[in-house]
Amino acid sequence: MVRSSMFFVVPLLTKSLACRNANIKCCKVLRKTRIQMNGTNIFSNQQRENTIIRKQYLSVDSSSSPGHLSQNMYETISHETLESLTEFCESLEDLEKCPKEFDATYSNGVLTLSFGAHGTYVINKQSPNRQIWLSSPFSGPKRYDFENGRWVYKHDGISLHSLLQKELSNIFDEEISMEHCAYS
Repeated sequence: MVRSSMFFVVPLLTKSLACRNANIKCCKVLRKTRIQMNGTNIFSNQQRENTIIRKQYLSVDSSSSPGHLSQNMYETISHETLESLTEFCESLEDLEKCPKEFDATYSNGVLTLSFGAHGTYVINKQSPNRQIWLSSPFSGPKRYDFENGRWVYKHDGISLHSLLQKELSNIFDEEISMEHCAYS
């Protein structure tokens, strides 16, 4: 018998004053348990509802560049980027083709993604340069600057999220979309 869960995210139609004032978006997560016996899917009749709260990310002037980005703004944007990437990467564990050795850890501005035989990614803030640095087992080290509302590697013009999306799609052998991550 195999047991798994499916999650559906449904926006709440709430006009809560607290939600509006705190600039957050509420979603309802419906969980439906699937039990597989002898190759047949059986869905349980029980649905559990949870309410989760997600921050709406700071909107940034599209003309932002490293020279125009204050240190406080950099700290906020880089933190939101790494938090968003962490949430996204933690959700990858639910994919069927996720390597058993997969682990995502975020601490003190450093996100580490371990994929066992596929290698380890390290993504971290580099505050003095107002950059995010990536160490990839496939494409090597890169330094990203915040330009036009996203993190871009100046030597090839490819964004951090685009590169990760491509490389993670290769690891998982399926299309990975990071379009809902902050500053993607």
